[in-house]
Amino acid sequence: MTNKTLYCISIIIAVSIIVCIAMTYPNNHDPVIDDDIQTIESFDIVDPYSGSSVNGSIVRFNHSGSHSDISLMLNFYIAPDDFGGLCIDSTDVSLESILSSYQDDPLHQNTSVQKLEDHTTIYVGRNLYSAESPGGGGTGLMVAEFNILNHSDSDATIKILITIGSKITDDGRLITGTTDIMLFL
Repeated sequence: MTNKTLYCISIIIAVSIIVCIAMTYPNNHDPVIDDDIQTIESFDIVDPYSGSSVNGSIVRFNHSGSHSDISLMLNFYIAPDDFGGLCIDSTDVSLESILSSYQDDPLHQNTSVQKLEDHTTIYVGRNLYSAESPGGGGTGLMVAEFNILNHSDSDATIKILITIGSKITDDGRLITGTTDIMLFL
């Protein structure tokens, strides 16, 4: 089975589960707050230079050991002339898993992950060697799961930087990450 087929099957199963839950859950109950969720933050940014955009949500869980500490869900668009693409960067977390649908090419050519002992960086659609977007841009979904590096202080603020976009300056320098948002969890 190809990665594209596996991805499509995963999406169909996830949508089916959500529909089944929604149909079986009575609407007359008060909303249930999951005690396992510590913080939820949503964001939406658009790069004025390239037109690229990213929106999504990030969830920080109370550490229970049963799943990752942080889940990041993104919907993004990388413009055809955006050589900077999308970048997610943090010194506070370590990447546990990632799934990206960008150009139907999960984690092959257009998504790269740098994992150092104290640093995680994810690049999607970035070309560091020229002013051309690799693959001509496109849309994608991403789900990334992270673990907090230092659990000694469970209330410590975790910072994750998300950047998108690029531009060429008047003197010809290539600038990536022209629009950003710092998430504090």
